[in-house]
Amino acid sequence: MSVRTSIAIAGCKATYRVMRLMGRTARAMPGMVALTIDRRLVSKLAKGYQTIVITGTNGKTTTTHIVQQAVINTYGSAAYDPSSTNLEQGIATTLCLDSTIGGKHASEWAVIESDEGATKTLLPAMKPKVMVVTNLYRDQVDRYDTWTTARDYIVQAAKSSPDTVLVLDADCQVTASIAGLVPNKVVWFGVKCPVYDEGIADFDQSVKCVDCDAELSFSHRTFAHLGSYECPECGRSHNEPSIACTRIENRREKSCTLTLRIDGEEHVVEANVRAGYDVYNAVAAVAGLLTAGMDKQDVFKALAHFTHAAHRFEIFDVDGTPMRLLLMKNTAGCNQLINMILSEPELPKNLVCLLGAEIMDGNQSHRGRTEA
Repeated sequence: MSVRTSIAIAGCKATYRVMRLMGRTARAMPGMVALTIDRRLVSKLAKGYQTIVITGTNGKTTTTHIVQQAVINTYGSAAYDPSSTNLEQGIATTLCLDSTIGGKHASEWAVIESDEGATKTLLPAMKPKVMVVTNLYRDQVDRYDTWTTARDYIVQAAKSSPDTVLVLDADCQVTASIAGLVPNKVVWFGVKCPVYDEGIADFDQSVKCVDCDAELSFSHRTFAHLGSYECPECGRSHNEPSIACTRIENRREKSCTLTLRIDGEEHVVEANVRAGYDVYNAVAAVAGLLTAGMDKQDVFKALAHFTHAAHRFEIFDVDGTPMRLLLMKNTAGCNQLINMILSEPELPKNLVCLLGAEIMDGNQSHRGRTEA
């Protein structure tokens, strides 16, 4: 380990301690300090980890939390960020905090959530064992002009790390189109059943083919543009997932029972998820973990007991009144939260909506937020 790298790690750790004493989250700024000292810090510290990267428009934080919980339960520890900072500076902080000044890792595994655009920098640096892509929606139009902008960043990233196995959502045609553009091995996951009992999930009126712009036909749709599709013009069609959810039962306040088909064999498992869109996240996590070589029973155990990230389906009590805190980031997420609420056996008495209108990482390209 070079002197420069050791100084960078020390600078990160010192900045982290000071900011934590100030009551700050301290995930972005310490990494910025470290990267200012050693620009190649991430690639140096990433060597030797068994790394899983999770990216996509929606669901990457929940998927990451399931994955990291499974890794910690099974192997004892993991380099990961509980606050879900997913740009390079936050990931630099995560790796520094898991390393000694000399660069020795405390953990064998690293579980990394990555912004879609940041993958083009992170994958060539980290060379992960597995990368999971949850889905690609229209999102952050100030950063991504089209559906395929984020996809093209991920394609560029995958090409730079051809030994990384890609775990792709078969039901998302934009995500699925990555497979034909890269040399990487691909594992497919999906959902082969309705995600709501009443079938009230919103559908786009039409979905255009990512290749030829013709209108797709669907034999099965879950919500938005996700489902089993075929293009009548160019022939693009849905890939049969090797890992899929085929049934959702026993919905409870925070959980449900899933039937998962894995390489033709069905398993009935408990999952600590409630919303239809979170079923996709659960299946994505299972697919990523199995692809990384984890035993099925260890994966299922984590799926049943993982803890959601902050603001994702938090349930708490305020002066005797039960409350749920739900996060939405774009129109697809908003629609699915509304559909989930409408599918409840008893509607909530009050709904309070809070809009965060600050400039986030969109207008700042891929630099992200600079606050801690």
